[in-house]
Amino acid sequence: MTDYCHHVPGRLRIRAKALRADSSARAHLLRTLHATDGITRVRLNAKACSVTLQYDPQKVKLQSLMGVLEASDCLSHAVTLSPQPARAPSKPWNLPKEAAKIAFNVLVSRGVSASLTTLLKVRA
Repeated sequence: MTDYCHHVPGRLRIRAKALRADSSARAHLLRTLHATDGITRVRLNAKACSVTLQYDPQKVKLQSLMGVLEASDCLSHAVTLSPQPARAPSKPWNLPKEAAKIAFNVLVSRGVSASLTTLLKVRA
């Protein structure tokens, strides 16, 4: 497993083989992260070998968080984070087309319900 990082301002997720270490090492990491000023939430998933941090970007910088993780031997090597890619623009919503789909689904649903009701009355 290679180390993996995902970052958006205020949230950092690390997946690292080192998080498979013994529970005392994970407990030490949790204590260290909880003691770090600016971190608001820490979630460790030992099975997925990941730790997710939520932090206040005004109080703590990403480089500081990475330094804490590297110092605690969480990362097997220095990981560089590339800037978050820009999102592709979403498709414009075609209201008439969506309304037609909804109307069609309602009509089909009512038709099926009416057919089932008729069949059940005939059998009774």
